[in-house]
Amino acid sequence: MENGPASSRHHDYDDKTFTEAARDLNGSIMADTHEKEEDVRCGILCCKPKWAAWLANPKLFVLCWCLAILMNIILAAGYVNGVLTTLEKRFQLQSKDLGIVASAADIGSMVTVLFVTYYGGKPGNSRPKILGVGLLGLALGAFLSGLPHFVAPAYEVDPESIPNLSSLESKDVCLANKTNEWCGKDAAAATSSQGGWFALLVFGQFIYGISGTPLMPLGTTFIDDHVRKESAPLYIGTSYIVFGLGPPLGFVLSSFAVRIYVDIDKGIDPATLGLTPANPLWVGAWWIGFFICGAGLLATAFPMFFFPHALKRPSDSDVIQKKDKSEKKKMLPMMDMDRGPPLLDPAKGLWKQIKGMTKSLKEVLTNGVFLVLCLSGVCMVSTFGAFSFMPKYLELQFGVPKSQANMLLGIVMLPSTVFGIVGSGIVIKKFKLTPVQCLYMSATSVFLSSLISIPMFFLTCPQPPMAGVTIPYGYSPFMPNAPYLKNGDINLISSCNTGCNCNLDKYSPVCGSDGVTYFSGCHAGCTEKQSFMHPMGIMISNFSRCGCLADLPPEVLMKMMAEKFGKSGAGAPPGGEDNPTGQKTHIDPMWATASPQKLARSNANTTDGVPTMNSNSTKPSVPGKENAMPGNGPPGFQGMPNFAISFPCRTDCNKWGAFIAVFVVGGFASSFGFIPVIISILRALTPETKSFGMGVQTVLMKLLGFIPSPIYFGALIDTTCRLWSTTCGKQGSCLLYDLDKNRYAYFGLIMALRTLGGFLILFAAYLFKRREQNKPLESKNGGVTKQDIAASLGSLTGSMHSLDRAGHDHPHHDVERDTEDLRANIWRKKFGDADHTPLA
Repeated sequence: MENGPASSRHHDYDDKTFTEAARDLNGSIMADTHEKEEDVRCGILCCKPKWAAWLANPKLFVLCWCLAILMNIILAAGYVNGVLTTLEKRFQLQSKDLGIVASAADIGSMVTVLFVTYYGGKPGNSRPKILGVGLLGLALGAFLSGLPHFVAPAYEVDPESIPNLSSLESKDVCLANKTNEWCGKDAAAATSSQGGWFALLVFGQFIYGISGTPLMPLGTTFIDDHVRKESAPLYIGTSYIVFGLGPPLGFVLSSFAVRIYVDIDKGIDPATLGLTPANPLWVGAWWIGFFICGAGLLATAFPMFFFPHALKRPSDSDVIQKKDKSEKKKMLPMMDMDRGPPLLDPAKGLWKQIKGMTKSLKEVLTNGVFLVLCLSGVCMVSTFGAFSFMPKYLELQFGVPKSQANMLLGIVMLPSTVFGIVGSGIVIKKFKLTPVQCLYMSATSVFLSSLISIPMFFLTCPQPPMAGVTIPYGYSPFMPNAPYLKNGDINLISSCNTGCNCNLDKYSPVCGSDGVTYFSGCHAGCTEKQSFMHPMGIMISNFSRCGCLADLPPEVLMKMMAEKFGKSGAGAPPGGEDNPTGQKTHIDPMWATASPQKLARSNANTTDGVPTMNSNSTKPSVPGKENAMPGNGPPGFQGMPNFAISFPCRTDCNKWGAFIAVFVVGGFASSFGFIPVIISILRALTPETKSFGMGVQTVLMKLLGFIPSPIYFGALIDTTCRLWSTTCGKQGSCLLYDLDKNRYAYFGLIMALRTLGGFLILFAAYLFKRREQNKPLESKNGGVTKQDIAASLGSLTGSMHSLDRAGHDHPHHDVERDTEDLRANIWRKKFGDADHTPLA
């Protein structure tokens, strides 16, 4: 009965009394919140001047944070992949070694992710300062990655260009009865130290991955805690847009870097070495991008240390008044960040959380739909490992220079994938697809992309013939029925160069006038070498008196002249100053400037068919094949010019444009399948295990997809190599690939992964549909929500959604809890115990 008067007294209050009570309540709440408000003064340690208060601005923090994300992704997701082939050439690495470089950062991030998750958000820790430390670590990792350039000696192209070897005889011509030794004491020492340079590069990338772990999760939660709910999607969505811009910009940066000669800082002019970016011996300045991005990361690190522990939060009254409005009006509705409790809560003990995680892990791993979808996701992201070698593929199959290949990837391919991912989210939202329908959509995109990609098995350029590797000595590709060597038949030594003492420690390819590439001028049996400066400022070396070049039949020579001067051959010079003899067909016009009359085989004396030197020559004779000096030829033709140019033969082929078109369309179709799979993974989990399950899914995709795929794709590419370089007996990088095997192996594995992923998606759809049928009607899920699309986008961009709430101090939850208690106390003081319900 005691509650009766109180209850009656409560109902006697009019609206004015309630209004005054609410005003008093809100005033008390704001005063209490102000007392609990954290220090928002800006500065470092005890130096916190008043003028720096303007830094306590979420917009300014987002600006610095997005710049840091951009520099990080430019280097990690674009630039590194763009310079892999340059690193291969510079440090004599194999493709599997390049895969280790590409995966080192991911390995580092996996090592520290739980540590950052748990300790990064403990109460009292400043997330901006932790981000600042992480950015300093990223800058250190970038600098360490570029450091091998400065500790390694200059890139050696031609030993004659090295000062201490300039007095020696030319080692890329035939030196009969003399020792031709490349591997000196200095060369052996440099070779033995290459492993150390590679280890330093991998270590730098490992440090880079470790330091980049807190960037996305702690930055995301810091923004989510200190802006209004309706503004958070805009801020965080901006970071995802920046995330997507990083890889294309990284490839563009690598395109410009590899156009610069690697040792430009050491005063070496590549023109004096006869090198241009189109030369396969060219090595670009791979290290420049590491230092550019490292400087950018360093610049963004320092502002982070000035941001306060917490920013000024919106008042609780504003949050209450705009709560309903914010639910209806979101700037980026796909970026809703409310995804439940964090995976690791610093407020609880670590051991207690591990026990809870073990229980959740058991529940997640016994979810059949979840496991099948995770495996399909692993198959799909594993194809990203193949993308690391796409610049190398374009260079091998189509002769596209590295800089052009990187530019194509940056401008054309990656944006198409991003558009596909965003487009799939729009389709799902517009047609309100259910999870099962999403899986059907994903499977359709996977199989459609596989069909579109079939023409890529047949798009390639002819492989330039190489004597002793793809074609026997004495043959030319212009001869009818020229034989093709198998891997087991490779032999760079023939009767024409047996006595030349040619060494295999230095690859110096030359293109003979017969249209065949030779390992070096020595392997072509050339005894003379002349160098001259091309009008474009490039030093060119011409090799003459070459005893290993093929003798083309008269009818082949006539055909070559007919292609150049007309079917009748009219107007073809009978051998003189302007006789090109088909050079345009076999040698790039840039290099076809020397006069064939000057480069043609001189009328040297012969002994038993073996050419000897003129009396004014100091070069030794060449023991070689007996038809080394053909005297026959078409009427009016004075024999075939016998010379080689210090550049590998190239073939005219413009099929790369068709390849790019097919690849872009196939990649666009394939990218439509990523978001539906991740959305279905979200819907396959219960609300209690969704956050933890997304963490498990991310870990599985990294451990089974992102990390190992570049390594095994690189190892697969190595199996297609026909000729390896060697330095002092140690195997280096691959010099020549079997293009057919390379193409079939590369795209065969991609197609196999896609097809397996497609069947796993269909199987998951079957399991999901059966599980939905067994659910009670009232518990069945409807269409996919905006929150599902948001979480899937975040998971795909690598923001670790199971961990991105890590580091929450939970200030909003604390304020809400304190607010409810304060409201209840004020209500008791004003109205007694009649109704304890706080005002909403």
